[in-house]
Amino acid sequence: MSDRPIDSYRAMDIKARVESASAGELIALLFEGLITSLTAVKVAIGRGDLKAKADKISNAISILSALRESLNDDGGAEITYNLDRLYDYMQRKIITANQSLNVEDIDEVVELVVIIKSGWDEALSSS
Repeated sequence: MSDRPIDSYRAMDIKARVESASAGELIALLFEGLITSLTAVKVAIGRGDLKAKADKISNAISILSALRESLNDDGGAEITYNLDRLYDYMQRKIITANQSLNVEDIDEVVELVVIIKSGWDEALSSS
């Protein structure tokens, strides 16, 4: 845990949001966390902070794994298949960016996540 009070506050805020979230809202939180982690990867690459980059890459990969595990085949096999392939593609792009330090790969993944999150948020608000 961080010594900075703001970090402690953020951790408590996240914990409260997770504990009170529906299943759909938890997925939205995963998307937010993925965007935050990928943004931190770009910052770490820019600073040359390889430890922070590695930590945030690991975090992003874990979030993508959780998103893949959350996929449900009930009634939407095509969308499940397509999302699984897209998450796999994103994971490969993140791994490539990790090796090459190419922030353009990270930017591409962030753009994809923003699009998916937008659709997810719209579906949540209409349900």
